[in-house]
Amino acid sequence: MEFIAHLRSAERVRQFWMTFSRPNAFDVESDFHRPMQKLLAEAAGEKGKTVLDGSDLNCDTLEPLARSAASTGAEAAAKIVPRNSTCAVTKRLRGNPVNVTVLYESTDEEIPWLQKVIAKVRETYARIRNSIDHG
Repeated sequence: MEFIAHLRSAERVRQFWMTFSRPNAFDVESDFHRPMQKLLAEAAGEKGKTVLDGSDLNCDTLEPLARSAASTGAEAAAKIVPRNSTCAVTKRLRGNPVNVTVLYESTDEEIPWLQKVIAKVRETYARIRNSIDHG
């Protein structure tokens, strides 16, 4: 994923932010998303944003957060200083969740077809997660 490549190739990351929304049962990062989503729900909020500032933030900590944001369709951004540069630039990850809808009742004959749909959804999700995991 291009956004993580920017994080990894930067000389320094000076700021990182990401949005979050109420829990997504399909995938959440237990150390960050779940507690923040719980706080958001308890506060009766709709959307939240966390900002981390520093002179050189740890990419090993930021990368799983960026993956989680990408997998849930949330937004994230980082203010980075590219290698061989002194000026910070902002790189953004914009939400684009994958949605699959099936709108009819199935019969026993259609169960194999539905299993194929479920397998395709899982395959698509795994492909997205793998492309995020491996840049």
